[in-house]
Amino acid sequence: MNLEDHVEKALVLSSAHIPPHNGSPDWGPFRVIEGEYEYIVVLCPVGLDEHVPAWLLPILARAADAGASYIIFDQDASFLDGIPDYEW
Repeated sequence: MNLEDHVEKALVLSSAHIPPHNGSPDWGPFRVIEGEYEYIVVLCPVGLDEHVPAWLLPILARAADAGASYIIFDQDASFLDGIPDYEW
């Protein structure tokens, strides 16, 4: 068995790309693991009838272009050019 078969790609970017929110952000249909300083979004196929928040769409497109299975928003990660960032 090849170890590469057990490794997935992740798009890692600053949590400042998440718009201000009360409580948990709107992640739409995605499952999210919430840490103390990060959110890990588990990507899955989305049906056309499912609600995906507008702020997340360009980030999903970048993740798909990179072949990522996860998106990690972390307070210490870099900003992603062309994606809006917000002050909390």
